[in-house]
Amino acid sequence: MGLDAPPLKGPVAATATATAVQSNTAAKTGSAGANQGATKPPAETATATPRAAGGGSNEKKEDAGGDANLAQTLIDDLQTMIELLPQRSLQVQQLEARVASHQHEVLFMEVWHKQQAEPWSELTRRHEGVMRDLERQLKEECARTKKLRYELEVVQAQVTVAEETEKDLQDAILMRLSNLVDTLYRPRGKRRIDVKDDDDDEW
Repeated sequence: MGLDAPPLKGPVAATATATAVQSNTAAKTGSAGANQGATKPPAETATATPRAAGGGSNEKKEDAGGDANLAQTLIDDLQTMIELLPQRSLQVQQLEARVASHQHEVLFMEVWHKQQAEPWSELTRRHEGVMRDLERQLKEECARTKKLRYELEVVQAQVTVAEETEKDLQDAILMRLSNLVDTLYRPRGKRRIDVKDDDDDEW
């Protein structure tokens, strides 16, 4: 009972065997159906010929033979599937082993990536800390520069005021000296000559 082909190995051979089983099933089923169709005339035909005496028993025998062929075909197919079960189980085990191997590789790569990422993360954190310190120092220096610029403007204003005050004082001193010279040394009856500079002693 069953197919006479040797046991198949591998997914390709298993697929070919399953295809052959389906073809065998279809062929036998079609043969049984053809036998049934040949022995049974269509019921819808209005002009059917009268049956000969004893024809009903022949049809029953042919129907029984077709059912037996179909049952035998199904049994053969079932036997073939049972024979293929160990191969299928082996293939499933091989696939499960490959899946487990891939899962192990994926886990290893995830751990490796995590180990490689930790130094970079630490370096990034340090770099961010240094950048924050530099930004803080830059802000402090900008504020200090702004304060110094304001103080410089104030000092420049004070210097300007002091220069103007000094000039006014110099003018006032020169005026007083000129008046004093006029008072002490100008002869009577002579016109007073204004002193223009320190070297001008001319009257």
